[in-house]
Amino acid sequence: MLHHDIDYDRLLQPQEDGYDIQIFKKIKESQGYVEINYPTSLVKFHGKVAVLPKNNGELEYLNRIDFNPIADFYARAWPLGYKNIQQLVDVYAPNLEPDANYSGQHDGSEFGHPGAWGIMSSLVQDDPAATFANLVHELMHWKLVALGFGTKANTFFPTTQEFILNHESELCWSIVNSYADTAQPAVGNKPTDRPISASLHAYLSFLGVAYTHSQVLKIQPNNYESQFKMKRWGERFDKCLDEIWKVGKFTSKGQRLMMGVARWTSDFYYEAKQHKLHLL
Repeated sequence: MLHHDIDYDRLLQPQEDGYDIQIFKKIKESQGYVEINYPTSLVKFHGKVAVLPKNNGELEYLNRIDFNPIADFYARAWPLGYKNIQQLVDVYAPNLEPDANYSGQHDGSEFGHPGAWGIMSSLVQDDPAATFANLVHELMHWKLVALGFGTKANTFFPTTQEFILNHESELCWSIVNSYADTAQPAVGNKPTDRPISASLHAYLSFLGVAYTHSQVLKIQPNNYESQFKMKRWGERFDKCLDEIWKVGKFTSKGQRLMMGVARWTSDFYYEAKQHKLHLL
């Protein structure tokens, strides 16, 4: 149970004053997180995030990668988003498969670090924007899981009744799985509505992706991938947020949390307008 004085509308979007980081660090500690000091050689992103191999055979390869240019890119593109990663992500386990781009959450217990927030993401060295967006995407999942929207890494329901009262059987339009072009294998690659908790997870994580790409365009205005991702997800936010509001049975805390999501969505549309991106 979270303290009633928390500004829930300021928890999901990265905040200038670091308020969200402060609150989530307290939540992590309350859920059993204990800080671990990894060897300096394994700590990247300006000394903040442990980069660990998924298996021992990858350690030597990882040690040859210079993460400094990647970290510098993140810091220039979106300082607030990068600070969120630095302060809240404990472990990054790069996926080194060639020509791949996907991501997921990892429970810290897999790395001998219970309570830690771990992220696996494809490392696309020649396109740091893709990996940056993946890290933000998975961090948004972690924030919601920490609040009770799901029970552990990659498990987005059942959810707490502290924010929403919907049963899993009550389905909602999903920004990913309700569209034929992005329906995932987990739902048979067919358009499918999802429980409200899963739909909110999808919405927030792809809002994080789209907003990250909006910031990338400030330093790489011709980045086609960033333009494409902003347009794909941006054209869906209005309908999907409206559907979440319609289906969701939100408590007062949940309404405040959603107001923060709505504000971030508005900020995204402002950025899209600055980039002269025409959304349907």
